[in-house]
Amino acid sequence: MDAGIPVDLDHPKVSVVMATHNDSCYLPAAINSLLKQTFQDFEVIIVNDASTDETAGLLAKLEDPRIKVITNPQNLGLTKSSMSLWNTPGSIYCPDGRGRYFLAPPI
Repeated sequence: MDAGIPVDLDHPKVSVVMATHNDSCYLPAAINSLLKQTFQDFEVIIVNDASTDETAGLLAKLEDPRIKVITNPQNLGLTKSSMSLWNTPGSIYCPDGRGRYFLAPPI
């Protein structure tokens, strides 16, 4: 984390949700891309949707305090895995974002 940017780990300004199922070959690049952003006041919530590849092992090695991992005991699919986190007041959900929606800097 950049020491010059205040980060509130209890109340981050942005939550990024990523659901994954057997995506261990893409996971390191996706996570590194998020962590290298200039805006640092965020958390990353990764839902491991019952992966059977190396995903769980990769996630267990992550040490950044902004990353939270949730593991589904059985595969629920992308929609249920992602939507399960958005049932709280104040949540903003972009169901089909997939990289197409961006906030113009500065945040």
